Amino acid sequence: MWNYRITTFLTGAAVMIAEIGAARALAPYFGTSIVVWTNIIGSILVALSVGYWIGGRWAERCPDRRCLGGIIMSAGALLLLPGFATPLIARGMIGDTPWLGSGFTALLFGSLLVIVLLFVVPIALLGMVSPFVLKLAARERSDIGAIAGQLYAISTIGSLVGTFLPTLVLLPTLGTRRTVLAAATLLLVLGAAQFVRRRVSVVAVGVVGLLLIALPEHPPAWWGGGTVIAAVDSPYQFIRVVDHPRIAYGSPGRALVFNEGLSTQSLAVRSGDALQGYFAVAAALPGAFAEQPVSVLILGNAGGTVGAAMQQWFPKGAVEITGVEIDPAVTALARATFAHFPEYPIAHTDSRVFLERNQRQYDLILVDAYTNQLTIPSHLVTREFFQLLQRRLTPRGFIAMNINAPRADSPLLQILLATVADVFPRVTVGHAGTAWNYLVTGSDAPIAWERLPTVAMPEPSRASVHAYLAQQAVVHRNDVARKLTDDWAPIELMTDAEVFTALRMHRE
Repeated sequence: MWNYRITTFLTGAAVMIAEIGAARALAPYFGTSIVVWTNIIGSILVALSVGYWIGGRWAERCPDRRCLGGIIMSAGALLLLPGFATPLIARGMIGDTPWLGSGFTALLFGSLLVIVLLFVVPIALLGMVSPFVLKLAARERSDIGAIAGQLYAISTIGSLVGTFLPTLVLLPTLGTRRTVLAAATLLLVLGAAQFVRRRVSVVAVGVVGLLLIALPEHPPAWWGGGTVIAAVDSPYQFIRVVDHPRIAYGSPGRALVFNEGLSTQSLAVRSGDALQGYFAVAAALPGAFAEQPVSVLILGNAGGTVGAAMQQWFPKGAVEITGVEIDPAVTALARATFAHFPEYPIAHTDSRVFLERNQRQYDLILVDAYTNQLTIPSHLVTREFFQLLQRRLTPRGFIAMNINAPRADSPLLQILLATVADVFPRVTVGHAGTAWNYLVTGSDAPIAWERLPTVAMPEPSRASVHAYLAQQAVVHRNDVARKLTDDWAPIELMTDAEVFTALRMHRE
């Protein structure tokens, strides 16, 4: 029975490692939105169901350990494919998906095809293991009910291990490809132990798997070109640092990008070059206060681009900055690769959790927290969140929020403006001059916008501030429009629709 217990434990773990590995393998190309996760979970459940059904029938026809070993080895062999084929297939899918219509449809079918091609069959084979093992165990013992309960409990415990192990250990240590290959190697060795009698053959299979894991791994290229100089798989996301000859306003620069890389999270420009667009406008915001020092909280610090500019443009001690970044791997990678990484306290926690636990009030709260590149986390766009921000402001303070939208009449931008204006009596919005960036502000007191251009910044940065102020508009309260709440905030689907509509229009 111990052989069957070990088999069910390891195959249960392999299923979850494959599932989490699938999510991370797709992240550089499709992101990790709820649409992608729905595809992954749904496909895995279908594959397991088919595997259970076929496995039960096959166990009746071939109740033999060699058949079981062949099934497990086949699953391991097929699970080797995603480690090498995912970039080739996913790049083709992401190139074609904008033609499929809405963002929901594009992500749904694009990611679904990759999952079906690379992960469904090995998962279905793993689903065949449970009924097969149960059939074999029933031939040795008569208490079938007790055996079934025990084996399913052990399989579930294996799934729990397969859930936590990759997230906490394997992905941060080995990376996505090697994690999936390690699971495949484990299955090959486990299957070979059932299929062949000679230990030397089992060892040989394990050595082949280890050699595949040891092959050099090249980080997935960024869709915008350039050279990927560093890449890290963290528990939260896939992170890349990219050097590009034209990424910084047409000049060479270094960018920090997450997952599919549809936008730049942080930017490091060459010495002597000036920040422009959103980064320049955001960095100038402390200049709106006549009295110093100004306390600033940056939610979504990433590579510290805005914070570094604030420290360069304002006198020492004039701006007191605190950063919040949920992913410590982002801070570590940016600190290692960005020449001018700022020095101020950075809390590694969720932005809303930080605000709930920290009662301090700030003069300026800059919200620039994104996941999946262009998507604001849903709990950071709701009425309740903005009410929390309001409580964390000083009487003279204001919030500023970076919102990605393709145009001023974007449904996504409009519903966010309506939500902010439902909380703050004074709200403004303006295009910040960089791609999709709109800067939205909310306050209880008037803001001295005329002071921003007086900040000691480079002239290209000052030009960006003037351009922003020239088309800044006042937002009025809209009692008719629906507001985003903690109970209703479909921000991911709305963002996906915006992204793929824009991509389709661009290609047409």
